[in-house]
Amino acid sequence: MAGKAIFLTGLPGSGKSCYIDSLQTDAVIFDDYKAHAIDDNPSFDHGRRLKELLEVLRAGKSCIISDIDFCRTEAQREAESLLRAAVADVTIEWWCFENDPHRCEQNVLQRAKSYRRDVRAELTNIHQYSSVYAMPAGAKILQVWRPSET
Repeated sequence: MAGKAIFLTGLPGSGKSCYIDSLQTDAVIFDDYKAHAIDDNPSFDHGRRLKELLEVLRAGKSCIISDIDFCRTEAQREAESLLRAAVADVTIEWWCFENDPHRCEQNVLQRAKSYRRDVRAELTNIHQYSSVYAMPAGAKILQVWRPSET
């Protein structure tokens, strides 16, 4: 029996990494899957951890694969197609954060205060991806993360 692939997507600042960190799961985590892809190619099959991902699924284990690029329908279809061709009987689920660019911008700017980092790329990605964000039919919809007021 093949494993389960849970694709987790949302805009920068939506809470993907925080959400993953909060889960109590034995699923193998592939956070920011397309980061540092082979030859900087954003295709799913150029992910540096593709071989490991396929091994995990073939072994019947669950995994969580997150990346902002999965906001795009083309990226969703490409990933599903590759996994279905490579792993017989794989189960695929989509978990998507709301498309709330305003809240995500606030989160990115708040995070920058704490970590003193440049946020221009994240803000650009919020605007680019929010306009093309498509959630697959049947996706589990998650609320954008909101920092606790302390």
